[in-house]
Amino acid sequence: MKSLKLFLLAVIISSVSLTGCIMDGIHGSGDSVTTKYDFKDFTSVAVGYGCETVIEKGDSYSVEVVVNENLKEYLDVYQKGDEIVIRMKGMRSYSSLNLKAIITMPEIKSLSLSGGSRVNLKGEFTTASNIDLALSGGSELYGHLKGNNADMALSGGSRLKLSGGADKLEADASGGSYLDLAGFSVKSCLIGASGGSEFKVDVSDRLSVSASGGSVIRYKGDPKLGDISLSGGSEVKRM
Repeated sequence: MKSLKLFLLAVIISSVSLTGCIMDGIHGSGDSVTTKYDFKDFTSVAVGYGCETVIEKGDSYSVEVVVNENLKEYLDVYQKGDEIVIRMKGMRSYSSLNLKAIITMPEIKSLSLSGGSRVNLKGEFTTASNIDLALSGGSELYGHLKGNNADMALSGGSRLKLSGGADKLEADASGGSYLDLAGFSVKSCLIGASGGSEFKVDVSDRLSVSASGGSVIRYKGDPKLGDISLSGGSEVKRM
């Protein structure tokens, strides 16, 4: 019994200490500063902490990140394999944060957005590989992507609007997320939607849907309807 009490006490102390670290907020102030990074041969980008990002299509590689001058020491930017990561150092909250990035790259295979980040793609990105997109925490993505197959996962009220296309699309959305893929043409499409999420899709061959919680899937094209599972007032209907 004594050991159990000591264990519980240690857990409580650790939790309080951890909470204190997380609540250690830092206020952004002063002018913004720009840092250039010499990264090469990347095809994936991950951004967080509300980073406003522009990714331009080009033959070369470049990465520039802007942040409040007094927060530069907390900036966490690095390359791991073929992925660029742009975020702030964890276990802190940041107020009045001005975090922006301008990236140039020839090809996009994967994008990961979190914490209310926003990415705008400039130019038409095409890859012979698959495309993986993950958005969470109210993040947003806009632009043109074209690839082999596409895998998309959105949560927490995230949004995207894309043109382009793929042979096969697998997409999952939750928490009131919104995917406007009316200009993103696919042959086959497998959709999972929950929590009032909404899709607009352009499908030519086959459409399968599992939707709950008042989600709505609107489609155009003349696909064969495959497995359709609807609950909680969800709908599948033509645009």
